[in-house]
Amino acid sequence: MVTFWSKRAQNQLLKAYEYIREDSPQNAAKVRDEIIDITLDLPRHPEKYPPDKYKNGNDGTWRVLKFIIIE
Repeated sequence: MVTFWSKRAQNQLLKAYEYIREDSPQNAAKVRDEIIDITLDLPRHPEKYPPDKYKNGNDGTWRVLKFIIIE
């Protein structure tokens, strides 16, 4: 299994990083790194997150990651 980042997902991660970095470069790096670490861990634990119910024809390999940021 390979984790694939679409261009849109890459751009959204970059925008989130830049937005957070305005107030806290340290927190921006922490959030970015945590998201990347989670995606790198997906091939080892693919069932950790639920299948994407909005993906047409999903055979169970497309997963959904939800993040809750608590300040």
